[in-house]
Amino acid sequence: MNALFSDSGGAVRGEVRAIIDRHGLGRVLAALAGAAFTRRRPAALRPDEMSDHMRRDLGLPPRSEVPGLRGRSARSGPPPR
Repeated sequence: MNALFSDSGGAVRGEVRAIIDRHGLGRVLAALAGAAFTRRRPAALRPDEMSDHMRRDLGLPPRSEVPGLRGRSARSGPPPR
């Protein structure tokens, strides 16, 4: 595999300089540190959004056996109100 390097380093450097000029070096470094060390958790799936395969892995009954979930696919969204 060949690596392709772009020559856009100057453009990025200029954008970073503009952000530092606008917000200050301390705030930019604090935001960078915060972003680097913040753990992001994926959104949890609700049981009614899970496929039968995932439900089985967790010990839940299949969707066809749960009243109110019959006929709805795992990706169809919430029931109509």
